[in-house]
Amino acid sequence: MVQSGHIQMCVFWILLLQFAAAVSSQTSSYFTVRVGDDVTLPCENVIKPQPSCGSTTWIYSTRKQSGTEELVNLGKIRESSTSDRLSLTADCSLLIERVTEQDAGLYSCRQFISGQQGSDHAVHLSVIHITEQTHTDKVTLTCSVFTYEGCRHTVEWLIQSTRNTEISQSTCSSSVSIDSDRKDESFTCEVTDNNNNKVLLCSSEPQTSCERQPSVDKTKTSTTLATTPSTQMTKNNKQMDENFNKTATSDPSTQSHCWWRLMVGSVGVAALISAVVVVNIWTRAKVRKSETDENKVCSDEEDAL
Repeated sequence: MVQSGHIQMCVFWILLLQFAAAVSSQTSSYFTVRVGDDVTLPCENVIKPQPSCGSTTWIYSTRKQSGTEELVNLGKIRESSTSDRLSLTADCSLLIERVTEQDAGLYSCRQFISGQQGSDHAVHLSVIHITEQTHTDKVTLTCSVFTYEGCRHTVEWLIQSTRNTEISQSTCSSSVSIDSDRKDESFTCEVTDNNNNKVLLCSSEPQTSCERQPSVDKTKTSTTLATTPSTQMTKNNKQMDENFNKTATSDPSTQSHCWWRLMVGSVGVAALISAVVVVNIWTRAKVRKSETDENKVCSDEEDAL
């Protein structure tokens, strides 16, 4: 009986540790794609096996909206303005076809175990959009990155010839103005995701996908107009971007989300600890009762003798 009680205690402590790890840890992934591309957002915490993704829910949120939108509910695509572009893969990843600017945001893959909410896997999707505007004898190309929170990307135009060229920087965006007689030339926008140091090279030509590159050493000499008068302005804007990123980390919505997860995790852990204590008390009481009954039997046998 005592050995059985110890086994039960070990099982409950193992369950406690697994639950605490699942609640307190939320992994994240970062993806950056161009408008018009298809992207598959992975569900790293998917429970296997899971026929028809019946335990999976996908939730979408953006800084422009105060709430969240449920895209997938327990394996079923919900009706929405984007439902015709959404589907689930065999491993419950979310496939988004023909990505638009509005698709940029935070996607959460949520798992449910026996009806109870489990851990989330967060996927940050950023979207690159390159536009072209013509002004008399000038053409302006703008490369912008739309994100969920703050700007954690570096955006630069790679220019071979600086003839009659003007470049300007802003948060998560870079514009280059050229003479209209050069509009048929192909220009390249370099986008670096500072979350994972992945680099994308995007052509100014429409309906083309970006090419993924290995991490680039930003200290190297490049052809990004480093010798033009706009260099100082570019540095100043990068400093502004860094300050903006620091401010974004103190976003009240992000803090409230973390506090909410901490509260849920604490309540869950407290509940399991209480359950372990109750089972321990019950086990000890049962062992004492068994020992008392055995002693009583032995005493009756001695009296009979």
